[in-house]
Amino acid sequence: MSGAPASAPRLSVLDRSPVGAGFSPADSLRASVELAQAAEELGYVRYWTAEHHGSPGFAGCAPEILAAVLLGRTRRMRVGTGGVLLPRYSPAKVAEVFSVLASVFPGRVDLGLGRSGGPAHDYPQRLRAVRVLLGLDGADPLAGGESGLVPPVRPQMRLLGAGASSALGSARRRTPCPTHPPGEDLPLPSAEDVMRRGSR
Repeated sequence: MSGAPASAPRLSVLDRSPVGAGFSPADSLRASVELAQAAEELGYVRYWTAEHHGSPGFAGCAPEILAAVLLGRTRRMRVGTGGVLLPRYSPAKVAEVFSVLASVFPGRVDLGLGRSGGPAHDYPQRLRAVRVLLGLDGADPLAGGESGLVPPVRPQMRLLGAGASSALGSARRRTPCPTHPPGEDLPLPSAEDVMRRGSR
């Protein structure tokens, strides 16, 4: 049978920096650096660092800092967060951190945002503030009332979620929504279906 060869799969890593038996959190973080370098050499296209708090089994409590380290220790692969728990932080601080990262490493930075980690009643407003400060969707960064540091190549923003509500919110904002089990509201296929319907 003839035809065009199948394209190689585009593989990514979501690293929680697990702390194995007999290892320290510092060992785990150093292993994450080594894993990212190995993933790049093997052709992986994206590497995300997770955020966990109060979980002794995971060392990744500051994904934006670990992402900065990995960006400096790799050359081509996209690196980002999977994700920053936006309710825990000031939108201005999140935007500034990722503006700096995207300015130093243009075209390689992903900003994955999650809504857990604190009260989420104002999550849409926080998300909108981050988008404005990063100059996404044609927004004027100065409208956010901050310094307006805008990188030449914006970070790619993604909204993390596992259920229908996350997928629908992402679709309304035209923002990719990586989904993962276990689902919050619906199984994974249903969340993806909601994402498709909401983007129409």
